[in-house]
Amino acid sequence: MEIIEKDSNVHGIHLVALIAMGMLDEAMKKVKAAAETRFGLLPFLLSVPEGAALKQHPDYPWVHEKVFSRMPRN
Repeated sequence: MEIIEKDSNVHGIHLVALIAMGMLDEAMKKVKAAAETRFGLLPFLLSVPEGAALKQHPDYPWVHEKVFSRMPRN
């Protein structure tokens, strides 16, 4: 947690660690901040199996729209 707190400028990078520690709400706070700053790795981090727990969070639909709305659709 000390490392995560010190590195708050890269909000999304610790996402999987927070989820693994059972800190889903804290992870979502970081994800929302990362979505606001358009953190480049966020689409990947939300797509890996380790990030799947976030899909159950009530704020996930907002995050999904914010992150994936600019992606080209086939």
